[in-house]
Amino acid sequence: MIFVLMTLFMNRIRGVFVSMNPSEYDDSFILLNTAHENVPLTLFDYANRDTILPLRMSELTYETLPYQLFKLRYDQHKIIYFTPKIDTKYSSVRNGKFLVASNNIARPNLTLHAITGDHRSNVFKIKSSSQCLTVGAPASYKNKDYWKLEFNTCNDDDKNQEFMFIPHITALSYLQRDSNFDFNERIIKQVYSNLDRTLGYAAQKY
Repeated sequence: MIFVLMTLFMNRIRGVFVSMNPSEYDDSFILLNTAHENVPLTLFDYANRDTILPLRMSELTYETLPYQLFKLRYDQHKIIYFTPKIDTKYSSVRNGKFLVASNNIARPNLTLHAITGDHRSNVFKIKSSSQCLTVGAPASYKNKDYWKLEFNTCNDDDKNQEFMFIPHITALSYLQRDSNFDFNERIIKQVYSNLDRTLGYAAQKY
């Protein structure tokens, strides 16, 4: 599935997409790892509304998509964090070894690095304290499979440390790939242009 999404991303405006108002997609995205199929970054246990909630990788479905859409935020020093679209009071932060979502974040502590030096390649490492965010071993919680996200020593050859930003509209297009929807080139171009611009502002060289 990740190869389908990567192809959609690189082709930009080829294929079948949903025709909707761009404002419905704004700048939200799913975050995929290049070594794993169909398992975007996911906010877990949102119903509990705890101060800290787990952030993990899990399967992309219609049911999970609301918890897999994020927005990228950054400051003037290019310190970044992700906010879940479903509740922007939460922000991603490193907590010990793991990536979590907190609604009481004192200070963001993540940076985004374009692997090729060009953010338009859309392949990045996410770092904190000189370590790289890494997809860990699979596990299960309440009969739901997931992969932990932890910070480890950076390794240029480790695909588990490479991440891609896929726009909301592309993820939804994949989920609706068996249906017929109108193609709207203007919306697709605008969505990708907005994402490219945000990544360009937020990313640093690796």
